[in-house]
Amino acid sequence: NLSQKEEKLQKELDDLKSQHYNEVVNLKRQHKEEVEKLEKQRLADIEELRTSNEKVSRLEGDAKVLTQERDDALSSLSLLQEEKQS
Repeated sequence: NLSQKEEKLQKELDDLKSQHYNEVVNLKRQHKEEVEKLEKQRLADIEELRTSNEKVSRLEGDAKVLTQERDDALSSLSLLQEEKQS
């Protein structure tokens, strides 16, 4: 009778150990998948940021060119107006 109780308790213990092991394995797998997902997203975010920075740099360059062209045009207009008044 005592031996049956011991066997039953041992089986319950073994079942709990097995269940615990399976839960740990599942949690490790889920953690690994989540880390991989976050790393993939981080790399995508870095690429998006790099692309955005390149666009900003191009737009800044375009703005400088347009500003210089505007300043040149205003300067020419000013000279033409001075010549016209003379």
